[in-house]
Amino acid sequence: MNLLPKKPFHEHHEFIGRIVQGDQVSDNLQCIVTNSQIHNGPINGYIIGNADTVKRIQKVTNLKLAPPFLESQSDDISREKFKSDEFLWKRISLPSYSDSFDRFSIVCEFILQSYSTITKHEPIELNKRIITFLLTGPLSAWHVVVMRERSFSGEVKINAHHSQLDLVLNDPFNIEVIPRYFYSDSNIDGKQEVSTDVLTIQITTEQSSDELTDQDFIEKSKQLVDDILLLMSLVSRRWIAWYAYYLETKTEILDYYRTTRSCSGESLSHDATLVNAPQIRQFLKESYSRYQRLRDEGFSLKLPLLYYISANEATYTEEQFTGYFLALEKLRDLFIRSRPHLQHTLKPDEFISLAESIHQTIKQEVKLPDARRLLYAKLSDLNRPPLSSVLNEMFLFYKVDWHDLYPANSIFTLIQTRDKMFHSSMDLDHETIFHETERLKAIVERFLLAILEFPRFSNAPLPYVKQELVELQHKSQ
Repeated sequence: MNLLPKKPFHEHHEFIGRIVQGDQVSDNLQCIVTNSQIHNGPINGYIIGNADTVKRIQKVTNLKLAPPFLESQSDDISREKFKSDEFLWKRISLPSYSDSFDRFSIVCEFILQSYSTITKHEPIELNKRIITFLLTGPLSAWHVVVMRERSFSGEVKINAHHSQLDLVLNDPFNIEVIPRYFYSDSNIDGKQEVSTDVLTIQITTEQSSDELTDQDFIEKSKQLVDDILLLMSLVSRRWIAWYAYYLETKTEILDYYRTTRSCSGESLSHDATLVNAPQIRQFLKESYSRYQRLRDEGFSLKLPLLYYISANEATYTEEQFTGYFLALEKLRDLFIRSRPHLQHTLKPDEFISLAESIHQTIKQEVKLPDARRLLYAKLSDLNRPPLSSVLNEMFLFYKVDWHDLYPANSIFTLIQTRDKMFHSSMDLDHETIFHETERLKAIVERFLLAILEFPRFSNAPLPYVKQELVELQHKSQ
């Protein structure tokens, strides 16, 4: 009886494996691991056995020891080698016929965060190495055009246009965004073959393994793809991620799957991107180079971008406001690092002298010890410039305007809104929170684009959102 039949478009690995935890080993386990080839999703694992199998598994479930890892065991080098060091137990259960040692069923379920498989083959000559990353998320922003031509004989020729990514790289890599096709038997009768495709980033190098080892090629490619996808997530205002990669070398084929963040696969509307659609490729080319230079200088935009994109994915407006403000705080911190006059109002030695004077005044004027202690604890805050002053400096330096996000003659209200949301139990009406969130989002986007030196052609905010914000009757806060 086939306990776990293979599903269409799914990886399905069956092997005899071992689970190792510290110095404890449970081997000769009949394992099955399955996951989707075409979607990011869970990687589920199962162990087939009987009551004796359960007893052997229980040896490696000690939470006090190192986390367990799973690997296949075989002396045949031609067989696929499976390995995962991100292993989580889900369920271990005795069969209903627990006294029977000769009947088999699923006795254990587990979850893998990632795994790799290596399949050896006879050495071949390769003029180039190609690593392919499978993507998940809203992919329409790439604007890759795929044409399928079918001949009278039924042959299909597939051409991808506008697939090349023109980036300035430190390594001699070629980058393309192209579909990868998967084939599977249909669910109906298993006789009909069906196909589908997944958009991928394909990186090619002609460097030999002596010039660039396989592992270095993988690591450099992963860093490159992570940076590209972070910038494309910014421009898409949604997460785009990779969940698998494939690499063929002279002697082996390496597959790697992981469970990554949840990404919406919905298509983006024509005005949903941060940068106007015709300029997205140009934005990626310019911002990638700028992003690299800033990181080399110690000015990493990674954390502000993570907070900003996460805020876009948040369900509730209050969560979005919080995420955008965290992104703004990280941008503020990056800005003041190289500007000592914004880190402290007075020089440290000057403030120490002032603080001593204030300390003595508090000691003389305040009689209650608890009150004195609370005032002493706030002394250091006096030498920290207020957020409003730092933001004003940032607005001037990056040439970012905020006045066009408010009705005429309005004041800047986001800091006051932040204080009410974060430091009080005051219940703000939904309309106010929504409008303030849209203003904050636009300001963070404008800062990010200005820092990446691509402030033009942006939708920060979208025109109809800006119109609503400007035409509001100003409410004093």
